[in-house]
Amino acid sequence: MFAQVIEGKAGSPGARAQAGAAWEAQVRPVAAGFLGSTGGVAADGTAFLVARFADRAAAEANNARPEQTAWFEAHGATMFDGPPTFTESEDVDEFMGGGSDDAGFVQVTQGRIADRAAMADFEARTLDQLQAARPDLLGGLRIWHDGGRFTEVNCSRFEAEARANEATMGETMGEELAEYMDLVQVDRWIDLTDPVLQ
Repeated sequence: MFAQVIEGKAGSPGARAQAGAAWEAQVRPVAAGFLGSTGGVAADGTAFLVARFADRAAAEANNARPEQTAWFEAHGATMFDGPPTFTESEDVDEFMGGGSDDAGFVQVTQGRIADRAAMADFEARTLDQLQAARPDLLGGLRIWHDGGRFTEVNCSRFEAEARANEATMGETMGEELAEYMDLVQVDRWIDLTDPVLQ
């Protein structure tokens, strides 16, 4: 899988809606290899989007299509207030089946994991406990960047359910949470309470 992470300051809601509708109508029908996207706007105005493709070649082919070029020329500047940042990666892990179009709440976590092998071992050992403690989780993915940095996208059914389950995790997974915090340096959370899913 190939993922593009796009972040910036959100433009107007009307401009974003118009851009999304135009992309669906004009570009998606010819975007071979496009697997889907997860995006939205956080309370602080941060606009976030992850677009997933089968591989880098599919993403590059889509970027080169005249339909994509025309769409970007018409809508790219209006979706964001200022230029967005683009980060790409072919190193993507899915968990619990990946993302879900049924999500009503998406939490994005960005940070660094110094020991990737230790993290993989931890997650394999604690997956059953996590699923029991967080039945709201529908799945997600972790996109790896250089130097152990990552962007993680977690899909939940509802925000209230996710917050309630987070609050009680310490009772059932206290030791595991402490181990997690030793493995992960979290720099930023981006909460998308009205996610746009494809």
